[in-house]
Amino acid sequence: MTAPLSPALAATPRRPGRRAVYWSGAATAAIIVMTMVFLRTGEMAGALRVVKPVLLSVVITLGLHAIQSNASAWREVRNNAFARLVVAYIGCIALSVPFSIWRSQSMGLLQITPWGLAMTIVLLMVPPSLANQTRMHRWLVWMGAVTGLLIINAGVAVENGRISTGASYDPNDLGAMFALLVPLGIAASMRGNVLSRVVSVVATTVIVISLFKTGSRGALLALSAGVIIYVAGLRPSRVMTWVFVLAIGIPVGWPFAPEVMKERARSLLALEDDYNTTSNSGRVYLWKRGIYFTLQRPLTGIGAATFEERVGRDFAEQGTRGAWHTAHNTYVQVFAELGVIGGTVLLLLLGRMVRAAAATWRYTSKLHRPEIMASLGAYLVGILFLSHGYSYLLFGMIALLALHERVIRGASTAPVDSRVPQKRPPFSVARVRPSLTSVEARVR
Repeated sequence: MTAPLSPALAATPRRPGRRAVYWSGAATAAIIVMTMVFLRTGEMAGALRVVKPVLLSVVITLGLHAIQSNASAWREVRNNAFARLVVAYIGCIALSVPFSIWRSQSMGLLQITPWGLAMTIVLLMVPPSLANQTRMHRWLVWMGAVTGLLIINAGVAVENGRISTGASYDPNDLGAMFALLVPLGIAASMRGNVLSRVVSVVATTVIVISLFKTGSRGALLALSAGVIIYVAGLRPSRVMTWVFVLAIGIPVGWPFAPEVMKERARSLLALEDDYNTTSNSGRVYLWKRGIYFTLQRPLTGIGAATFEERVGRDFAEQGTRGAWHTAHNTYVQVFAELGVIGGTVLLLLLGRMVRAAAATWRYTSKLHRPEIMASLGAYLVGILFLSHGYSYLLFGMIALLALHERVIRGASTAPVDSRVPQKRPPFSVARVRPSLTSVEARVR
């Protein structure tokens, strides 16, 4: 359980020459880090690639936190349950190396983990106000749209014109990223001033178009799940409105979808003939082999990022031929590669994320934020078909939910953002969860 800072500390005014508990630029810096690491926007901007935007943004942000943030904020990070689970998960990845069937591959994978930990730390250093969280989500939607436009403009595509970054994210990864952003975009379109809402509507439209251009069937299922979860969390009167809008909008908009998406969506109606169910390179075969690999080495696993190698050896042992693929299922991947312990840590992380999101999903909650659960639900459906055990997207979602958990713990038990004039919260959300206290309700 996270140990919140005391109300007395939160209420203590800053003295001359003394650091504020939180650095005043923490929220802005976190948006930049998430844009570069989570959305990978820098990969699509040629000029930015030269200066290594991921490394630069993380190093500068953490350096400024070391100078500007109070020791109390760092202690909060150290005691945070999400941070501890992320460290435990990275530890499981590192411990798999000595037992790996391909050690150099597992060692190379470790290069990703510092960026995942950095995202978690950076968001845990953001003052936990509802205003900061709303601003974070809004800018992620806007920059997600910018990323989509950059990718479309770059013309990087694979197989039948499906867009890709050509680097970190393939079409299916991109589809998952866009799917989790759509619920956040819908919510951003209903909050803030008129200009902000208009920009969010345009950005969300661009994100949906970009998702369709990935041609990812998993992303289409994830998007559907996210929208359903979002609508289900609304008041009954608004549910009927959304049902009406979707009933009209989907038939009208679908003919304008890219042909690659329409063609691949139609294949979902004929799965008995799809390679995923008939081929030894399909997902069903890979999932079965992943379960077998887990049972073979339940404690140590086969080693991080070695599923493809194990599948290749599997073919050789059986005297058959087939494509060497990853697990195409995050849950199967992690249990096979990291063993039962690593898989359990991942499930603990995901369970805590779901608990935090569920606390603000129902319309009866005083703090009602159904887009959080919808975004998380979309991602959890998406990774049923993706190997995201060590993805930037996974670590980014963990960081976003860590911030969300701190926000619903309440402004009364955490330091406040010195840049935002503090006002008395107009209501209490003590019943969101038994352990939660009040929260700032006013969104800037």
